[in-house]
Amino acid sequence: MSRVRLWILAVAAIGIGYGVLKVGGGVQRVRGERDRLETVAANLEAERADLDRLEAELVAEEEGLERSEARLVELANWIKSVELRYPRGIPSTVYGEYEATVDRYNQGIDDYNAAATRYQSLQSDYVARVDSFNARVSEAQADAEDLRDVRALLKEKK
Repeated sequence: MSRVRLWILAVAAIGIGYGVLKVGGGVQRVRGERDRLETVAANLEAERADLDRLEAELVAEEEGLERSEARLVELANWIKSVELRYPRGIPSTVYGEYEATVDRYNQGIDDYNAAATRYQSLQSDYVARVDSFNARVSEAQADAEDLRDVRALLKEKK
């Protein structure tokens, strides 16, 4: 409920002066709004736990990417060292291992790119969900502040 709407409700309930019945109705509305805010808070807590899980998943994905990158650097360095050691051509005694390492390196690049794409998608989803969560928290905080204002007005007029 917007701040203006709650303010109008409070002023109407107090200003019209229909006695206990109207004030009682205002109290009932305040209780209903409090219950709604408690439900919103519980939902936000559940969302926060889900965001924590998603954040842990992002951290694990990032660590996996770092390990993959380190392994790719090792493979690239080994390939480069073989190529530098044999500038006129890799001997057949080394070529099988060289070829297998190049294949592992190429497969590692494909795997790394797929993992990086997955990570970017998870990260985009995480950022969007955090932004949405933060907006809902701000809205709930504003609603709670409005509720405190209305409750104070109702107490003053009793």
